[in-house]
Amino acid sequence: MTVALDPTSPGARSSATGPSGATGTGTGARNLPIRLAGLVGDTDAFFGEVWNIRPASFHCRALPDAPAPADLWERDPAAQERFAAGESVCFDAPGEWLPGIADLVTALREDLWASGARAALVLSPPGTLAPPPSAEADHAFVLQLDGSSSWDLAYGRVPVTITLHRTSAVYLPPGHACPSAVGDQDSLQLVLSVQEAGAREVAERAIAAFLRAAEAAPVPRMHPAVVDEKVGWLRAQLAGLMPGQDVSALVRRALGEEPTA
Repeated sequence: MTVALDPTSPGARSSATGPSGATGTGTGARNLPIRLAGLVGDTDAFFGEVWNIRPASFHCRALPDAPAPADLWERDPAAQERFAAGESVCFDAPGEWLPGIADLVTALREDLWASGARAALVLSPPGTLAPPPSAEADHAFVLQLDGSSSWDLAYGRVPVTITLHRTSAVYLPPGHACPSAVGDQDSLQLVLSVQEAGAREVAERAIAAFLRAAEAAPVPRMHPAVVDEKVGWLRAQLAGLMPGQDVSALVRRALGEEPTA
């Protein structure tokens, strides 16, 4: 499936074959394990041209099943009254009761090597403004599960309006969170917020993994006062860990995605 890197270009809904061999269009493809590629298509193009660079819209291969409004009201009866009064209502941690969303959050955290990810469902009445993703510092994927929404975004110096329909999504880098205008029907959005791992966190995990590794050599018996010797030994051991390593696998181990031994 072609990634809609140009948000002004029209895109038709199309089916795609997932890793399981199943084919689905939009929601309802329960046997399709939804991963990053199911949302953005060509992940190489996404990481090279979009990730942490600029917003972009996509036509998704598959999305998690959308809950019925009755299911949402059952979770939070007070939300129905607020919604009837014209407010957008947010349902946090929907993965606790919708397995498809929980699986997608886990997959995104793995595929993006993120330190964390969370989800929220946002239901907005027609003709209102849906609230922006809550954290300006996070990467955000907003998936349109039902209805439509329009986004006024800046691509460089050129403002662009993106309209999302069911089975489409928008990616927003940190600092690009903004509200969206809801169309003439109720809008249900799945907002996925991703926290990127920082260099310090990766380094701390890498060192912890190194210290736990079975192949790590014993610390030599040196006098406690000889700090320079100990530091030199540790530097040499860490440097010796790198040659011949699969760097991608090393980073995944540092992020806790693979066993260290």
